Amino acid sequence: MPQFYAKMQETSGWAQEDRSEPKHADQHQEEKSQTDSSAVFSSLSQVSKLSGRTNGSHGTNMLLASDGSDDTWRKLDKQVNKYPGQREFKAIGFNQAAASAEGGPACSFRDAMVHAVERVVGSVHVECVSERPSRTGTYTSVTVGPVWVENGEQVLAIYNAMREDSRLKYFI
Repeated sequence: MPQFYAKMQETSGWAQEDRSEPKHADQHQEEKSQTDSSAVFSSLSQVSKLSGRTNGSHGTNMLLASDGSDDTWRKLDKQVNKYPGQREFKAIGFNQAAASAEGGPACSFRDAMVHAVERVVGSVHVECVSERPSRTGTYTSVTVGPVWVENGEQVLAIYNAMREDSRLKYFI
């Protein structure tokens, strides 16, 4: 096992022995994807702490491509995604109300993220939106989807719309 992955196992705790019954290939792939995501989040959190990006630093972490550019993301997107199709969007941000961009009454982070998706793909059914506050209530995680996207440009447009909100911390 490469040293990098061995170190990730030691620090993130994502490696566990699987003693369950044999699973169908689709089940295994879905569980592997969830485990991989957990490992990435754990590793990112550790890197953020080590680099001083926590405790009041309000930067936004974007998980689109290694260099964060739209062009790099487009190249990767062509290799791994197929359109049209359904997609979920998750945003994590500060759990506070903020004035709306149109100067109207304050809106929640949840409403702002739903609006960002709706600006690109149209109306989102209420059942396709979920929210989960952090343990302390400082942050909230909003999931919008599944929603139908026609192409990668719509995905980028949604991420760019989400980025307009200063409360955004992470998005996936």
